[in-house]
Amino acid sequence: MKFTTDNRGVSEVVGAILVFGLFVALLAVFQTTAIPAANEEVEYNHNQELQSDMIGLLEGASRTGAQGTSESVGVRTGTTYPSRLLFFNPRNPAGRISTVDKRNATVENITATDPTVRKYINGSTANLSTKRIQYDPAYNQYNNAPTTHLEYGVLYNDFGDEQIIENRGSVVSGNSINLMFFAGNLSRSSASSVSVDTRPTSAPARTVTVAPNSSDNVTIRLPTRLSEEKWEEILDDEIQNGNVLGVRNESNTTVIIDLDPGVNRYTLRMPKIGVGSGVNQPNPKYLINAKPGDTTVPRDQASDLSIEIRDKYNNPVRGEKVNISVSDGTLGPNSVTNVEVTTNSEGRAEVQFNAPPTLGTVQVNASYEGNPANAGYGFDRNRTQDLQYELQVVSSSIPQGPEPNIDQMDITDESDSGNFLVIIPGNGTAAFDVDWEVDFDGNAVPNIFLDTVELRMVDDTGTSSDGRIVDSAEYSLGDVTQQGPETTRLEDPRGEDSCDNDYKIELIVISTGNQPDSQTKSVNSDCAL
Repeated sequence: MKFTTDNRGVSEVVGAILVFGLFVALLAVFQTTAIPAANEEVEYNHNQELQSDMIGLLEGASRTGAQGTSESVGVRTGTTYPSRLLFFNPRNPAGRISTVDKRNATVENITATDPTVRKYINGSTANLSTKRIQYDPAYNQYNNAPTTHLEYGVLYNDFGDEQIIENRGSVVSGNSINLMFFAGNLSRSSASSVSVDTRPTSAPARTVTVAPNSSDNVTIRLPTRLSEEKWEEILDDEIQNGNVLGVRNESNTTVIIDLDPGVNRYTLRMPKIGVGSGVNQPNPKYLINAKPGDTTVPRDQASDLSIEIRDKYNNPVRGEKVNISVSDGTLGPNSVTNVEVTTNSEGRAEVQFNAPPTLGTVQVNASYEGNPANAGYGFDRNRTQDLQYELQVVSSSIPQGPEPNIDQMDITDESDSGNFLVIIPGNGTAAFDVDWEVDFDGNAVPNIFLDTVELRMVDDTGTSSDGRIVDSAEYSLGDVTQQGPETTRLEDPRGEDSCDNDYKIELIVISTGNQPDSQTKSVNSDCAL
């Protein structure tokens, strides 16, 4: 039997093997080139979404600082690759958002314009602790992705060799200083998204007015990762208009912003936002009267007292106990002279004050460290933990009348010499005839809301009497229709000792429930007849 070789079909098998090998090679090329490139695009697009989420986090923190309410903000820390048939994807990237670098900021050379706040802010506000919120990417292909940072309301990307500002914030804006601080321990990582809660650690933010306390510059000292040049970029508008004199580095990690000392007033606002765990409310630092405009109360009527506790960021402290006492009248439904009240969500201890039936001055004392009514406590109105102010008990039972306006205040020269010196037999005495008229928001009808008109003659020479009131006149107008014009004689009873003195004539008008209106004129007496 004879066998022969049959080569039919060999070429087809070889061809199939070659085609399969080529297909495998193409898959390998796609796996090593096209797939990484496609994944890099996914990662880049995710980073753009992350930037948008970080802006959303900044906006949520801003609302928390302004309103004192918590918010929940979603941050897409990671992403997922699309499924690809026959191709292999690496592990989905999961970036991390965290709080880092606890440091202290300081605002220096400032003093509060409000005397109560000045007990605490008189030179600087130091040890303002804060952290930075940082996002660290964990991409497989997008190798030059930035680290994203949020500090003081400024959002920026750090590429290592370059920093790009994404949101400049408003650290300095005109005569406003706005510093957003962060607290808490946050460290979250996910291949999808995480929820970041912004909580009012020190909020809602109160605005306090401060002024330079010397000829030196008001300075803001901030720990930061941003360079001096980048802070100059952030504050460029303020540098151009002169509100910021310049920016300088104290070290590689601290920048100093010098403000214009010629600005008489600055508004200072410093919310502190909590994220993550371990967020503690700052301790109390000082007390203020939360209703400073309510200086008068109707006799034998009920009104409200409101005392606010503030922390070192000048913001309200919730859940603290305040002891309040009054020198006359009573407090609360139990009609006692001292009570302990817990501050509410606005940081305020509120209690009803029952005014006495007699006119006069009531002294209100408050403290969060002890009972002012207890002699053993050692109450001291000059300490930040203690507060004292006065209320005037007035006759009108009407809650509030029109605003008083001084329509006229003139001083008539009754002397022959034209020097305001009136000769009284046997004595030379400085005397002034004051013509005055009062109106109330243009009302022509008889005004029953007016309590008092007071005129004062004050020796303003600064030598003999150091601002002593040498004469005064008071009119209790109550229900009368007469609002002026009136002429009132004021004179210095010290006789010839009044020669060549400088005086201030003060006209003060008090209307129930309103701030008093006042006007002052300066005059002098010349004894050279």
